[in-house]
Amino acid sequence: MSTPAQHAVRTGPWSFLDDLPKANALHLTTRYQALCVHTSPAGGCQLWLRCQQSLDEKARYHLQKHLASLLDADPGSVSGEHLGRLAGYRNWKRCGPWVNVLAATQCGPLITHAHDPDPPSLPLTPTRSRGQQQPGPDLSESGRD
Repeated sequence: MSTPAQHAVRTGPWSFLDDLPKANALHLTTRYQALCVHTSPAGGCQLWLRCQQSLDEKARYHLQKHLASLLDADPGSVSGEHLGRLAGYRNWKRCGPWVNVLAATQCGPLITHAHDPDPPSLPLTPTRSRGQQQPGPDLSESGRD
């Protein structure tokens, strides 16, 4: 008889990215099956990308790490078990702005696993110029945790 610890726990077919620039997150929802949640003006957006298959925590970590490096997302939110902010609530970590869904799409391709021979190369809108303020990673006490 096997125990739960002997099997990798698989969860839904999605990958989560945090602190994406709003324009990049919205652009990706036009190209992939995704959900874009605006968490705050300072924090940008969280993006849920639909994957071709369910992923366990380790596989999700590898995919999130890969995608975060491509997309200017927060590298500190790639643990594979992060959950996002719930739309309709306030983000008290960032002084209380409302968390809102900006876009949800069910058309377009699904994201493949990072260990596929051809990992995703997601097309983006032009990134910010150096002089513009950017959301960037959360440097607060809870963000460092």
